[in-house]
Amino acid sequence: MLRCSIRYSVFWLTTSVVLSIASSSVAKDVSSLFYVSKSDNRNQAHYGVQLNQKCLPTNSRPVYAYWRMANGKTEELLSIEEPAYGIASQSVSGNNTNLILNGFQNRGIQRMIALTASGSNGRCQAKAYTNINGVRKELSYIHIDLADVRRNPFGGGTIGGRVVRLTLISSDGTQEAIPCSSNCRFGI
Repeated sequence: MLRCSIRYSVFWLTTSVVLSIASSSVAKDVSSLFYVSKSDNRNQAHYGVQLNQKCLPTNSRPVYAYWRMANGKTEELLSIEEPAYGIASQSVSGNNTNLILNGFQNRGIQRMIALTASGSNGRCQAKAYTNINGVRKELSYIHIDLADVRRNPFGGGTIGGRVVRLTLISSDGTQEAIPCSSNCRFGI
């Protein structure tokens, strides 16, 4: 009985040490830097960044997009959603990542989003910045106003429509509305 108890204690001690070492060296996700909302429903496309234990981007494409649905669940972007909500390009330099969203690039909008990561002792944070009305501001979210929205009669998802404008909203409430002037129609 004593031998079994010692083995059990050694097992848990070893497991605790291994887990504490592993947890100090794993990547630290910042799961939501900013998001995109749209006028046709309450689902949001969120953008997060993968950081290592030194709070630096983990690779050359550390920013990722995913859906946070109105019911609280998360889902991956579908390939048909990439042209609107995916990431056109990313470039990493130290703790900074610059990116351009497909939804901007595909509509002729020249707007870079810059992410800056920082932290210490394994506590990472990151913020997104862009120019709003010509001034660098912390980006909170982007709202897309849609019109002529067509829904899938079988699943309810959006299958087409028209982008009217994209509005950039900063963390201090500053807004800039950018009217859609090219490739505004989408879907089938």
